[in-house]
Amino acid sequence: MIYRPSSGSQVFHVPHTEEHVAVWKPLPHYAGESLVTGEAVFIDDMPRYQNELFLAFVTSTKAHANIVSIDTSEAMKVPGVVDYIDRKDVPSANTFGLVTKDHLLFAEGKVLHYGQIIGAIAADTRETARKAADLVKVVYEELDTVFTIKEAIEKKSFFEFSSEIKKGDVEASVKLAEVVLSGELEIGTQEHFYMEPQTCLVIPKQERNEVEIFASCQGTNGIQAEVARILGIPSNRIVAKCKRAGGAFGGKSIDSVYGAGAAAVMATKTGRPVRCVVDRVTDFRFTGKRHPVFASYKVGCNKTGKITSVDINFYVNAGHCLDTSEFVILKGLPQISGCYNFDNFRAKGQVCRTNTPSTTPVRGFGAPKMVFIIENIINDVAINLKIDKTKVCQFNMYREGNETPSKMVLKNFNLPRCLKECLDDSSYEKRKQYVEIFNIENRWKKRGISVVPIMYPIGFPPPALNQAIALVHAYLDGSVLLAHGGIDMGQGMNTKMIQIAATELGIPIDNIFISETSTNTTPNATNTSASTGTDIYAGAVKNACEILAERLKPYKTANPDGPFKKWIEAAFADRVSLSVSGFFKMKDKPYDFATHTGDICLYYTFGAGCSEVEIDCLTGEHQILRTDIVMDLGKSLNPAVDIGQIEGAFTMACGLYTTEEIHLDKNGRISESGPVNYKIPTVRNIPREFKVKVLKDTENDLAVYSAKGTGEPPLLLAITVHHAIKEAILAARKDSGITGNFQLNSPATVERIRMACKDKITDKCEKTIGKDLQSKILLY
Repeated sequence: MIYRPSSGSQVFHVPHTEEHVAVWKPLPHYAGESLVTGEAVFIDDMPRYQNELFLAFVTSTKAHANIVSIDTSEAMKVPGVVDYIDRKDVPSANTFGLVTKDHLLFAEGKVLHYGQIIGAIAADTRETARKAADLVKVVYEELDTVFTIKEAIEKKSFFEFSSEIKKGDVEASVKLAEVVLSGELEIGTQEHFYMEPQTCLVIPKQERNEVEIFASCQGTNGIQAEVARILGIPSNRIVAKCKRAGGAFGGKSIDSVYGAGAAAVMATKTGRPVRCVVDRVTDFRFTGKRHPVFASYKVGCNKTGKITSVDINFYVNAGHCLDTSEFVILKGLPQISGCYNFDNFRAKGQVCRTNTPSTTPVRGFGAPKMVFIIENIINDVAINLKIDKTKVCQFNMYREGNETPSKMVLKNFNLPRCLKECLDDSSYEKRKQYVEIFNIENRWKKRGISVVPIMYPIGFPPPALNQAIALVHAYLDGSVLLAHGGIDMGQGMNTKMIQIAATELGIPIDNIFISETSTNTTPNATNTSASTGTDIYAGAVKNACEILAERLKPYKTANPDGPFKKWIEAAFADRVSLSVSGFFKMKDKPYDFATHTGDICLYYTFGAGCSEVEIDCLTGEHQILRTDIVMDLGKSLNPAVDIGQIEGAFTMACGLYTTEEIHLDKNGRISESGPVNYKIPTVRNIPREFKVKVLKDTENDLAVYSAKGTGEPPLLLAITVHHAIKEAILAARKDSGITGNFQLNSPATVERIRMACKDKITDKCEKTIGKDLQSKILLY
C-alpha cells in the first residue's frame, strides 16, 4: 500500500470581540512550548532526595490462586534493598475505589488476576528494586479461571447487577415488522497507553503523620481521600499535588491510587521519601482497560428503513472487581439508542466477573461501545435493505423537541445541521459513485465510504460530581496566581482557564500563572473526566474573578486608565482582600437510574463524520484516505485547542476500532507489553486528508461563555472508519461470489480484514488452522 503525506484543514469562526476578551480565540497551548522542548517537569524529573527510596511491585504470575507462601529472603539479600511490604503492613483500609471500594491495594490470601499486586520492594535505586522484586518467590494453589465474556456467560460468572431501559412495546412491534434482523457483536478492549506511566512521589513529614504526595492522577482529592483511608489518618494531614499528568484518558482516575497508596505505606513505615514509577510492562498487566462488550440484538423495520423495534442484550467484562462497571451500564443504557428516535426500544446490560484486571474508565466511558452497537444495527438495516446508510440515519434521527429514552427533551438540536454540512463538505454522494467505480476496476484493492452522526451527553448524572472550586490571588505587582481543582493532562484546560481569568479581569494572559493543582488550595475537587472539566472549572474560575473584579471596581472607577497594578495597590491600601475562592455547580436535575428520569446530562455535543478507506485484500492493511468532521462546539473557548482535541480523540478511537487488541495467554497473562506488540495509531494511521470544521453561529446557554465539552464526543466518529472498512470488504466478497451481510467485530485488525475478504487463500487457511485465527489465544 502506497503512503503519502497527510494534509488537512481546520475551519472555525472567531467572533469579533473587544481587545481584552481572550476567550473564543485560537491561542497557543499554555504549556505547549515547555512540553515540546522537554523543559516541562514531570514527577520523574523532580530532583531526588538524598535518602529517597524507589518502589517496585511484586505481582502475581497466576490468574486465580490461593497464596500458599511468600519468600522474600533472596530479595532482601540484594545490596541496596531496604524493605518489603504487603497486606500486613497496611495501617488501615486495604481497599479503595471511585464508586465501589473493591480494589485491593495488595492481594489478600489469594490472587484474582495475573499481574495483581501482592507486595512491594523498596531499594535505593529503581534497578535494584525491580531486580529484587523478581526474586520474591510466591507459591500458589491454582483455582478455576474465567477470562472472556462468553466463558462468564457459560459459567454464570456475574456480579449481582443488571439494568434495563424500555420504551413502548418491543414484543408486539417486532411481530408487526415487515423485516426482522438479528445479529451479534463483539467489541474488544483498549489500553489507555498514556505517555507517562503510573507515577508518584510520597514524602513523609516528621511531625504529626503529615504526608505530601506528588501524583500523576486525574484528581488530587481522590488521592488524598484514598491514601488517608489506607493510612488511617485524617485527610487534613495529607497534601496531594499534581502539576500535570502525562496523559491519562481515564486510566488515572482510580489506578493511580495503587502507586500512591503503596508508596505511602512504605514511606510512613521507613520514614523516607518513596518514588514509584511503574515500568510499561507492569503497567500493562495490572492496570484497568476499556470494558469489552458482547451484544446480541433483534431489530424490526419496514422496507423503507424506518425502524419500528429494537431489542438489545449486552454484557460487559468488569474484570475481577466491580469498580465503576455498573455505571458503564447505567450511563450507557440511555446512550445505546444513539441519535435515533425509536418508538419501541429495550436494552438490558449485565456485568461479568472474570479473572482479569478490573476494567475502568477510559475516554468515552462506555459510549464508544454503546454507540458502536446501535450504529452497526443501522448499518445492518441499510445493507440488508440495500439502502444508503445515510437515508436510514435520516429516517430514524431525533428531531427538535423529541424525548430521549431517559425522558430528556432535546433543545437546540443541531445534529441535522452537522450531518447536512458534513455530507455537503465531504461531497459524499459524488465520492460514493467514485468508490463504486474504483471497486469495479480493482480486484485486490477496495474502498468504502461511510457517514455517522453522533450526540454525546456532557455532565455527570450524579449532581455531586458537577461542582468545582477555584482560587485566585492578586499580587501587588499586578500578577495573578490562579489555582483550580482540574488536572491538565495535555487537553489544554489550563489554557482555557487563563483565557477566562484574563477576560474577566481585563488583563493580558501573560499576567496570569497556574502553578499546580493541590488539595491545600482547592479542596474536595472532583475528578477531571467525562469532558466536564472545562465546563465546571471554567465556572469556578469565572466566579472567583467576578468577585475580585467587583472588589476592584471602586478603584477602577476612580482611576479608569489603571493599570491593573494600580487598582491592586489601591485595594491593598484600603485593606481589601485580594484572595478569592470561586465555586460553581451545573444547573441540573438529579437523574434517577431506577426509573431513568431526570437529567442524564446538562446538554449534548453534536457532530458528524465521513471517512473513506482503502483496504488491501491480500494483506488486510487499510488506509484512511479522507475524513471530514463537523462538530457543534457552541462558541469554542479556544478553537485551536478544541480542534486538536477532535483530531486526537478521533485518532485514538481509530485505534480502538481497527488496530488495538489485547490477548491473554492460557495463564491469563496479557501478551502485549508496549508499542512493539500493541498497535496504537501512528502517523500512517491518520487520514491522508483530515478536514475538521467547527459549526458556525451556535450557542449553548447552559455552559460558561456558551462553549461545549470536546474531549470525548469525537471518539464516536471513528466508527465511520470501521463501517467504511466493512463496505470495502463487502465489495471484495462480491468479487468472490459472496453476497449478503456478515459480522465484523471490533477491532477490524489486518487479520480480520484479510480473512473476511474471502478467497481461495482464506479458504485454505480456514481448513488448515480453523475458522478462528485466534483459536490458540484467548481474546480479552
